Amino acid sequence: MFLPDVLRAEVATRLGAPPEIVAQRHASPLPRRHGLPTGARVGLAVAGLLLALGVLLTRRYRGLSRLSLGLVGLCLGIPGVVLWVLAAVSSFPELVRNEALLIFWPLDLFFLLLAGHRLSRYVTVRLAATGVIALLWVTGLLVQPLWPALVFVTLPLLAMKWSELDRPVG
Repeated sequence: MFLPDVLRAEVATRLGAPPEIVAQRHASPLPRRHGLPTGARVGLAVAGLLLALGVLLTRRYRGLSRLSLGLVGLCLGIPGVVLWVLAAVSSFPELVRNEALLIFWPLDLFFLLLAGHRLSRYVTVRLAATGVIALLWVTGLLVQPLWPALVFVTLPLLAMKWSELDRPVG
């Protein structure tokens, strides 16, 4: 009953007290557009940019490159684990029917364990899936505000793919 509409309806039904507006806010306390506050959306996009820069800056150093892969895996995988677990155990439609489940994958935690051709193949599949999700969002088939999450996930993946192409063979 944490949803105000449900609580209001239950109080009216059980106690016979119809809802009465006492005070009404005229504007949102934070600037909001399509879900997340503006600062959170920009922050998520900047975090994705920083992860991508970390991958690109450390691509020449094997130890640092593995560290950046682990960091990307944690930053992309932990939200995936949290969202998927919440969707599995929750009965709230807001969590079960969350389109962010399509973007955040728990399997990203295994970036550090993958190497070479397997890592390249996983990043390619991951980028293709993210591209399909972006296309579905742009066409309007997905309706939740997904662009911050898309930027957060896509930038590090593109950096990983680009640094792989830049690496000498052998």
